[in-house]
Amino acid sequence: MRTALRIVFDMVSTCIAILCAWPLAAAPAVVKVQLRTSQGPRVVEMPLERYVAAVLGGESSVFQSPEALKAMAVVARTYAIRMKGRHSAEGFDLCDTTHCQRLDAGAATARLENAALETTGELLWFQGKPAFTPYTRDCGGTTEEAANVWADLAAPYLKSHADPYCRRTPAAAWQWNANPQEILRALRQAQLRGPRVLDQIVIAERTTSGRSSVLTLMGAGDAIRISAGSMRFAIGRELGWNTIRGDQYEVHSSNGRIVFDGKGEGHGVGLCQRGAEQMGLTGKTYREILAF
Repeated sequence: MRTALRIVFDMVSTCIAILCAWPLAAAPAVVKVQLRTSQGPRVVEMPLERYVAAVLGGESSVFQSPEALKAMAVVARTYAIRMKGRHSAEGFDLCDTTHCQRLDAGAATARLENAALETTGELLWFQGKPAFTPYTRDCGGTTEEAANVWADLAAPYLKSHADPYCRRTPAAAWQWNANPQEILRALRQAQLRGPRVLDQIVIAERTTSGRSSVLTLMGAGDAIRISAGSMRFAIGRELGWNTIRGDQYEVHSSNGRIVFDGKGEGHGVGLCQRGAEQMGLTGKTYREILAF
């Protein structure tokens, strides 16, 4: 039997969170996944470890560190078990997009399959059930608190903290600009409120990690407050996900366009993939990566 991993860290003086990685026992050996195909979506039953390897293919195929891959395997497996059944009303457990976890079975090389095999059945647990284990592409040097993204999924092990490993390499800087009318159309498509005319976007509130949380959309005498995350998702769905890549940005108007200058990618909560890769490359084990 694989030795249990127990990670204990003091979040505050009165709060001790315990995460344990144990061999999978009662959890299901298969998951029902909806796959997108050229003939349309179809539902397949996929063995759990094959599913984990396919997630590594979709989410972590560029990793160079074997230990970072193993950490991602534990995180992806735990996430799947924790979120299993989120599509039960549609007849399957998980989809193959980033709404659940992105799958690419064709990219599941022997190296990725080994990462799943070497951690077979290991999960992260908290208070007797699988932990909520989100991950983000690049935290920009500071992770985000889960409660700032998903109010109902707050957890003492998902607080904002500095990630010096992510900071060791230049942050993924990005810039995106758009005609204000494009932004307004995206908001209307998502059935979100906006001003009649958009001249300026002001960051009204930030989270403790420095990310935008509330925006004020201004124009023609209107001032509409909106969640930064809601706007990012609306623009992503309508104009592409390679637009506003995260909520860690500054925004200004220039030559009739709205300009976002940001760093990092994703929501910032949980395991930072860029930081995990750096930890692995500097000799940290997958258990040390998970503990961090």
